[in-house]
Amino acid sequence: MLWLRRFVMIVVPIALVALEWHHPAGFSKDVFHGLNHLASFWQWLHMAQSFLFGGIAVAAFLLTYRINNVWGILSKIFVWTFAVCYLVFDSTAGIAVGSILQIHQQNPQLDTGTVQQVVQKLFNDPVIGGVASVYSLMGSWSWLLGIGCAIVALFLDNKGSISYGKLIPPLCLLLFSGLTLFVGHYYPYGPLAFSSFALAGVWFEYFHYGPAREF
Repeated sequence: MLWLRRFVMIVVPIALVALEWHHPAGFSKDVFHGLNHLASFWQWLHMAQSFLFGGIAVAAFLLTYRINNVWGILSKIFVWTFAVCYLVFDSTAGIAVGSILQIHQQNPQLDTGTVQQVVQKLFNDPVIGGVASVYSLMGSWSWLLGIGCAIVALFLDNKGSISYGKLIPPLCLLLFSGLTLFVGHYYPYGPLAFSSFALAGVWFEYFHYGPAREF
């Protein structure tokens, strides 16, 4: 449906721009003191992100929805991997850490030193944590590779029917989105990544090709 496609391709990334604009960063060496005063906001932020990251994965899937060559299929696989991995590590480093900090605030009799160690180890867990963990790296690489494959798929699918002046700009925006989100989803990388994705979505809608091609 037209309105649903536009919502996913344009509104969802714009919502992520607004959300990630306020995403804290730079506290990985002392998670407790960096987030304790933001515990409620930190948990709420990542609960909202879980829905919006699912939405941006659907948006990336729509880029190659009608393209089923090798590049389109690879893009869909990488996008699915991105969605799974991002939701896993974001739930751990975001929702779980925020929940533990709030429980500590509501129960001050809990040992502060123990809580500090728990949130630090959880946030920096090498498999599911938020900093250079297996899942965070897989999520970042999957987004970059998924967008990269989608760019190739879109180029090959449209190069014969769309002039390069119309074809290249949104592909450059998508490339920028892939590269910046690969670095991180916090400010300024997240807002840059999702705003460029939204602009690409607007371009496709205006010129009626790619995910906005009408059959």
